[in-house]
Amino acid sequence: MKSAFLAVLFIVLFSSCKSKDYVAEPAIHQYTFHSDALCIAKWTLFCYQSKPGSLLFRGVTENSTGEKKYFLDYYMDTFDTDFPVGISLKLGDTFYNLKRAQTEYGDVLQVSSEVTNEIIEKIASAEGPIVLSYSSRRNTENRELSSGDSAKLKTEVKRIHDLNTAAGQLKIVSK
Repeated sequence: MKSAFLAVLFIVLFSSCKSKDYVAEPAIHQYTFHSDALCIAKWTLFCYQSKPGSLLFRGVTENSTGEKKYFLDYYMDTFDTDFPVGISLKLGDTFYNLKRAQTEYGDVLQVSSEVTNEIIEKIASAEGPIVLSYSSRRNTENRELSSGDSAKLKTEVKRIHDLNTAAGQLKIVSK
């Protein structure tokens, strides 16, 4: 008697349920590839993303349009209260000004600058050390990367560029 009652209750409760219930998936607006962090500060034990004095290269793809952009993120080792002007890279004998895309103030100051495909090619073929130049309204700091750091930056830029270029548009398929 008790098992018959449970069987009838089970049938009544679940017979009104839909056999398939579709839940809308969130749209993927963009996706990002991050390089390994590169610390250019003189004395560091550990190097990680957002550590003051570190560099990070990232590639971003807008999923709806397929547009691919690249950014160099520089994390400052001091909280700079003056207005940051931007970042330049010296490749060979020429300085290339990068377009500042975003500045985030927090525990550290993060300056993100857009890197064009032309500059990516120049980084890959750069001879000698690479110099990072950070400018604020007050002053300009030039940091020459060691030969090992320059080689690591070249490798990371190429790796992220290749990953981002090969990535196609992501689609959400529901069955």
